[in-house]
Amino acid sequence: MAAHHPGRDPRHDYCHDRCVDSVDALLIQTDWSELDHAYGPASDAPFQLLALLGKDVQTRSAAVAYLDSSVLHQGSIYSATGPVALVVAAMLDDPRTMELVENVLPWDTAPRPLRLDLVDFLARVAESCMFDAVDDAALIAEAHPAGRDEADLERMRAETRAWLQDITRDDTSPPPKTPAAAMLDREFQQTMRARNKLACRSTAPELLAALTLVFDDPDGRIRVKALEAAVHLSGHQDLVEAQSALTERLESTAGDCSDPRARAAAARLLGMLGARPQALLLDEHPGVRACAALAPELADDPRATRAILDALLTPTVADHWFEGHLPGQEGWLRFDLIWAAVERVDDFAELLPAALATLPLAGMFTLDKDLGSFLTAAFPRLHQDGDRFSAAQRTYLSALIDREDLWRAASAQPWFRRTGLPRDRDTCRALVTPLQ
Repeated sequence: MAAHHPGRDPRHDYCHDRCVDSVDALLIQTDWSELDHAYGPASDAPFQLLALLGKDVQTRSAAVAYLDSSVLHQGSIYSATGPVALVVAAMLDDPRTMELVENVLPWDTAPRPLRLDLVDFLARVAESCMFDAVDDAALIAEAHPAGRDEADLERMRAETRAWLQDITRDDTSPPPKTPAAAMLDREFQQTMRARNKLACRSTAPELLAALTLVFDDPDGRIRVKALEAAVHLSGHQDLVEAQSALTERLESTAGDCSDPRARAAAARLLGMLGARPQALLLDEHPGVRACAALAPELADDPRATRAILDALLTPTVADHWFEGHLPGQEGWLRFDLIWAAVERVDDFAELLPAALATLPLAGMFTLDKDLGSFLTAAFPRLHQDGDRFSAAQRTYLSALIDREDLWRAASAQPWFRRTGLPRDRDTCRALVTPLQ
């Protein structure tokens, strides 16, 4: 135990020593040479993990980037991901994690506490485990395919790893028979991915226990990100009972928080837990109201539907309410709002203002989100010759006709085919012009 210095809280020394002991034990007990990350053997992991708690800000920041680029590359889980996550979790209550990091990634250069990045890494690991998408039984079946010999699978893995680690190999020559076969064997690749994911999932209870230590962190960003990680982890079959306590904590966090983004994140997380964040439908910030309205359990609440439709009247504003993605958000926020609006509202006339407001944003890369859902809602059955358009249909089709670029976009044609509408712009114009 470190010597106590007058004037310093002795709990600081206790937490520091406990963290060091835990981290050191994990680093020593783990056979890193048998694990892999995105770029090969994870033998470098201990050095990078120790650098996280080092004094040099550039080295510390580079170690954070290593977590993103190597250990969880594009959300992929490797055999090293779970063990690295356990070490990161053991660091969370170390006071040194409040040191700053910066310039971690080209698109994220703002200085911030290391602890925030560590909790964010754990949240992304938890999300990548995909507890809500694939159950353990299905993963176990993938990890142990019928008809495959276990010894043969292990031999393929060992020989492939040995070849990849051979620094003397000639990359201009074809790989040996076994590595070549392994690279082309889809079932083998799927088996290894499933085993990596199962191994990572097994760390969920320990990760959640560590995250609880920062649920009351003074930094609101850390608190909310820790709760986000916990919500994802609570999909683990042994942690489902934790969801009730997480719901209560999120409701409390949202009620006490002055940051609209944190309240919006809490609203999204409550929705993911199957809660009804009704109090947040009355929030002073329209973005918080909209995020609360997205909760599936509020699909039958007229106030929630109204909040979504109101948000879509100014979709560009909605997209920029909050910096960065909120929990459960992949693209622009308006994409989630559009999907929910179309799911909940049967009368296209009620959807029309939102459909018209988002139409100018429909471009080559967003047609499916900005156009497809509304077009299907406007014309839910195949158009037949002689069919009469409603006023809302005529208005929306006229607006589509005004967008000449859409008629030239090949990606828009499948959506027109699904409606049965003519794929020729002039023909469609003739359908609506007499009725205008």
